[in-house]
Amino acid sequence: MKLFRARIFTPVADPFRSDAAKSYLFFDDGYLAVDLTRIASVGPWDQHPPGEVVDLGRDALITPGFFDTHLHAPQLEMIGSYGGHLLEWLNRYTFPTEAKFSDPKHAATIARAFFDELLHNGTVCAMIFSTIHFEATDIFFAEAERRGFRGIIGKAMMDRNAPEALLENAQTSYEQSRELLQKWHNRGLLRYAITPRFAPTSTPELLARAGDLKREFPDAYVHTHISENTSEVTWVHELFHEAEYADVYDRYGLLDERTVLAHGVHLTEEELDLLARRRARISHCPNSNLFLGSGLFRLHHVMDAGVVVGLGTDIGAGTTPSMFTAMADAYKVQQVQGVSLSPFELWYLATLGGARALSFDGETGSLEAGKSADFLVLNLRATREYRGPAGGTDFHGRRPRRPERHHRGTRSHAPLTRSGVWFAPASTQEVTMLRKSAFLFLIAVSAFGQSSSQWRTSADVREGVRGSVVGTVTDVDEGRRQFTVRPDGDQYGQVTIIADAVSTQYNGFGGTINGSPEVFIGSTGFANLRVGDRVEVRGVGRNTGVAAAEYVTLLGRPVEAPQTGVGQTRTPNTISPPTASGTTPSTTPVQPGRIEGVVRQVNAPDGRIVIETDRREMITIRAATSTPVYYRNTVYKIANLEPGDRIRIQAEGSTNTGGEIRARTIDVIQSAQETGGSVAEVGALSGRVTSIDRRTNIVRVDNGRNEVRVDLSSAVDSSGRRVRAADLQVGDQVDLSGSYTGDTFTATTVRFGDEPLAPAPASPTPQAPSRPYGDVLGAVTIYGTVAQSLNNGPRLVIRETDNNQTISLYVLEDFVVRNKTGGYTTADRLREGDPVVVKAYRDADGNYIAQTIRQR
Repeated sequence: MKLFRARIFTPVADPFRSDAAKSYLFFDDGYLAVDLTRIASVGPWDQHPPGEVVDLGRDALITPGFFDTHLHAPQLEMIGSYGGHLLEWLNRYTFPTEAKFSDPKHAATIARAFFDELLHNGTVCAMIFSTIHFEATDIFFAEAERRGFRGIIGKAMMDRNAPEALLENAQTSYEQSRELLQKWHNRGLLRYAITPRFAPTSTPELLARAGDLKREFPDAYVHTHISENTSEVTWVHELFHEAEYADVYDRYGLLDERTVLAHGVHLTEEELDLLARRRARISHCPNSNLFLGSGLFRLHHVMDAGVVVGLGTDIGAGTTPSMFTAMADAYKVQQVQGVSLSPFELWYLATLGGARALSFDGETGSLEAGKSADFLVLNLRATREYRGPAGGTDFHGRRPRRPERHHRGTRSHAPLTRSGVWFAPASTQEVTMLRKSAFLFLIAVSAFGQSSSQWRTSADVREGVRGSVVGTVTDVDEGRRQFTVRPDGDQYGQVTIIADAVSTQYNGFGGTINGSPEVFIGSTGFANLRVGDRVEVRGVGRNTGVAAAEYVTLLGRPVEAPQTGVGQTRTPNTISPPTASGTTPSTTPVQPGRIEGVVRQVNAPDGRIVIETDRREMITIRAATSTPVYYRNTVYKIANLEPGDRIRIQAEGSTNTGGEIRARTIDVIQSAQETGGSVAEVGALSGRVTSIDRRTNIVRVDNGRNEVRVDLSSAVDSSGRRVRAADLQVGDQVDLSGSYTGDTFTATTVRFGDEPLAPAPASPTPQAPSRPYGDVLGAVTIYGTVAQSLNNGPRLVIRETDNNQTISLYVLEDFVVRNKTGGYTTADRLREGDPVVVKAYRDADGNYIAQTIRQR
């Protein structure tokens, strides 16, 4: 058993319903005895039992952890988005942000940052909205479980009045919610919340299915919004024609003691009576209500009606996950209504009151014997000490008396800090959480002015902290001028780097000359960043896991060439996109053919153009003054080209001098001056799949500069087999042929980026029997059916659809397989005849090792 020695303060009763002096315990020199994960006892130090002592000192205060009763995990990155009331704000900021969570990689990044922020701010339990996305919600649950976090999480349910990418079928929403509920509800510290976003985005059918879930799982939570904004209330009446907003939820059986309704700013007397009878709870989110101008919550009026209330931060309309700020704003909201809240009442709402609102008050929320050891240690010297002429005042404005030990029932009000400050702002409050008898030091102190540090994980990157990170580039977003880096010391984490064109300097980022990197120093290197580059980034933290770059230095590239001193080294005043030179002559002639890319530089007098292909290759094109440039059935010259034009080059032949390609003709397939709505005869598109809509057969593909909407209604693969959106996964690298109509690319053929090249024409000479995929090494994609399951043999055998050949896969029995409905199963459950798409790695010995498997 461990004994934590410090000052101790804990609520033990509701100060709104009892004498404030009887609502808490305070020990000026106390102990907290923890046996594994439970509190064994608490009291004054001179009565402590035997055990291992952890002396935290006189400047430490032990208090229960905070309970956040309402917030949106996906909205972490949009905190502080400017302007607009609720409905406008949702459409302008919230829905576009949440649409990005169709990408599991993005969801995982935000999940890590989200729980970092909660823990750094001392939150030990929270009720959390996810998005409509099954995988994103699953990821949030998994991250909470990994952290040992007590969370109530739910997949948002929406089937109307939102962008198409965020709408779902009511039945599908029910099925996916049910699957998540069965997987995560009551699993360790985790609970599931049935989560219709709010009435306006829910059809009666969807609310009915949510009610079905509640009847099937009566101990599940319900989490939604109510009466936040007057326009919202009016809209609900128009949609449902119920007497009151709360009646909508009640009709479908969604109100009981495990229902938490966020906001409730404009509840009527009839609604308060209904909520009290159903024992539903309200999450008061003062920071959010002030930010969106929603109104002033009548705290005492709601409590007097018999409704339990907890505090919520409601990020991202709330501007911080700090419960210190929630308490401060709750005080202000009531103060302007003529009601003053005491520190005891505020602290209760953030701790034991929040636990009560979430039905956890029997388990946690206060420091009492038998409860879970969920507590914080606050550094009382994190704020500067201030003493008045007579030695300072206490938090009631009186001169402090001699500190006393406090027990239940005492009436003494000794100061809790030397400065008399009951709690400090989150930006200057140092927070330490102790959970399961282990220390987790969680610092929420402002980092402005701190010295530079080494960022070894994404969690190390804090707002205002100057530092550096060394790692590998995992993604490049040219449209937003940002990229992500996986730190060398954090296998699963990512740091988002914002690269401003003016202030960011690039060291060693040129193009390529015959496959070798060209090196220069300057500020135009962003276009030459590549996935796989090893870099060092120095800059200033913008947020957890987000940094603004000042210097980006290339440390290495996955090409077989020296990483420095190759090509032309330039000074800042001679910066330009890379041009070829004779410094590294090519040993392999460039093969003629059709080359497509975007113009990056035009040097008409020298007859030279630099283009960037979809694969981020920088290629120098040589053209004569007589070389025809075709655009819209008119012939131009290369002097008419401009950066940003998309062109297709018909090469004359190979060249050995400087690696240049000589153009026979140039076709402009999309002008930099073209706007949306025009028909651009673009025949190819390459990139990574970022989102999938199976209902409409639409996917979005990131081509390295922006996201393109792709219609797969008429698409086939290289063998002529039909390709649907359901055949793709987020993250697939694809090469598409087709054409643009407006901003939509209509694909005719689809080739996965890791598919093998087409086999060479058959030779007339006898050949040995070929193996599937010939001698291609690396990743391959296999379409076929299961010929032998793991139940009937040591290998999973796949029979290819095209050629009827069989391929034996090395795969573990518990290997995760994605099923047809978007859920998951394992490889040992696959049966003979199941149609599958397999991505596998083929090594030099001809073995196929499964990387991903999904059922078709």
